Amino acid sequence: MGGIFDQLVDGDLDGVMDTLQKLQASPSAFIPMWQKLIRWFDSVPPPAECKPLHDSYYDALSAVVISFSNLQTLTLQGSSTGLKERGQNTSAQIDAKFAEADRDLADICAKYGLQKPVDIRPDPPAGSLLDLSH
Repeated sequence: MGGIFDQLVDGDLDGVMDTLQKLQASPSAFIPMWQKLIRWFDSVPPPAECKPLHDSYYDALSAVVISFSNLQTLTLQGSSTGLKERGQNTSAQIDAKFAEADRDLADICAKYGLQKPVDIRPDPPAGSLLDLSH
C-alpha cells in the first residue's frame, strides 16, 4: 500500500479511510514525530545565505503535518466529500514546496560552484513517509 496521498490520488477512498482509522487508533505515533522533526530542523539557525532553503524546507515539512491533520479532521467529522480532490491538491502543494527547497539548494550550490549533494524530492519519498500501513 502506498502513502495516503497516493491513495487519494488513485481514488482509493477505502484505503484512505483504513489508513486514517489506523492513525486514529494511535494518533500519537505520527503527528508528534513530525513535530519533533520540525523542532529539530529549526533548532539551529541557518546562515543568512541558507535562509531561503531553510524556510522552503521548513514550509514543506510543516505542510505534511498540516495536511495530514486536516485530512484526519475531515475523516473524524465523517466527511468524505471531495477527499480525492483535496488529496490531489494537497499532494501537489507539498510536492511544490519540496521542489522549491530543491531549487533553493541548487541555487546555493551553484553560487559556490559546488555539486548538489542530494536531491530534495517530493514524491515518492514524501508519499512513503505518509504510508501509515506499518
